[in-house]
Amino acid sequence: MDLVVRPDGKISMPLLQDVPAEGLTAAELAANIQDKLSAFIVNPEVTVIVLEVNAPKYYMIGYVARPGTYPLRGDISVLQALALAGGLTQFASPRSIKLIRATRGKQEVRKINYYNIIDSGEGNYLLKPGDTIVVP
Repeated sequence: MDLVVRPDGKISMPLLQDVPAEGLTAAELAANIQDKLSAFIVNPEVTVIVLEVNAPKYYMIGYVARPGTYPLRGDISVLQALALAGGLTQFASPRSIKLIRATRGKQEVRKINYYNIIDSGEGNYLLKPGDTIVVP
């Protein structure tokens, strides 16, 4: 059966109900399920295959080489996100980049100057899931 890991890090299965899956490798999860199923089934055979990884995302739009949706895996700063998007195009306004972030139900807009990031690191924020970087 195909199962999805819920936001709380668990999967739901017949007989076992909720099984913690967050932070486990496929082999560890299979062993855990097999151990729990042994109370109901003699010598259960369990295989876990990861079909899709749904990492949190951030968005890059505007005058970058590759605008689009990017997975947020680990700590990524604005400068690193710009690099992953192939950098600024010739039509970009490096002094007017914006980071749009939803905070407590409100939209927060931070103006970023690319040259300040390069010179002093000012404005090189770490991205959070759902952030949008706009390069006008």
